[in-house]
Amino acid sequence: KWQQFIEQQKEDPAFPPELESLFQTSDRWAHVFTEIVLVDGAIRGIAISLWFCIMATIIFTGHPIQTLIVMSTIICEIGFVFGCFFLVGLELGAVEPYLWLF
Repeated sequence: KWQQFIEQQKEDPAFPPELESLFQTSDRWAHVFTEIVLVDGAIRGIAISLWFCIMATIIFTGHPIQTLIVMSTIICEIGFVFGCFFLVGLELGAVEPYLWLF
């Protein structure tokens, strides 16, 4: 929103040429980017864990239908936990999952 405002101001013919290098900044940006990285890491971690579960189930059982049952159970459990959070009104930000580990 603010970036669009600055871009619109720069396009205005009355905008002073001395301010062409104008940009907006805040100490909040570091927090925002950190949260994005943590959420991406959590999603990537879930995907890698599911991949290893699939491979381990296939290798140790050799039965694709049992692998399907195991994976659907795991995905349903994850969905149930996130669904309960949503129903209660809790938000799962970037920091909360890491706090549960300790």
